Amino acid sequence: VSADLAHRIWSYLKVHHFNHHKEVTRSDIDVLKYLPPSIMSRLNAELYLPTFKTHPFFLHYGILNYSGLRHICDAVVAEDSFTKDEEVFEYGKPAERMLVINIG
Repeated sequence: VSADLAHRIWSYLKVHHFNHHKEVTRSDIDVLKYLPPSIMSRLNAELYLPTFKTHPFFLHYGILNYSGLRHICDAVVAEDSFTKDEEVFEYGKPAERMLVINIG
C-alpha cells in the first residue's frame, strides 16, 4: 500500500470512525437471539411499525395488509447505524436497499 493511500485511510478512520460512536442496534444485543419467534415478532412490531406508519405507502399497505407489514418487520428490516458523513451509497451504482432514517 502506498504511503499516500495509507495516509488517506488513516485520516479517514480518525475523522469518521475513531471519533464517533454508533448507536446500539438490535443485532448488537446478543441475548435477543434466545427469544422465541413470537416475542421477537412483537418486539419488531413495537420497534419498527411506528416508523413505517409515518410513510404514506407503508401506512396504506398496513391498512390493507397488516400481517404483510408485520412480516416486513420480521423478515426484511435490519437496523444499521452510520456516522456523520459515512458513505452509505456509492455514486453511480444502483441502490440495493432502501433506508428509512429514524434518527439524524
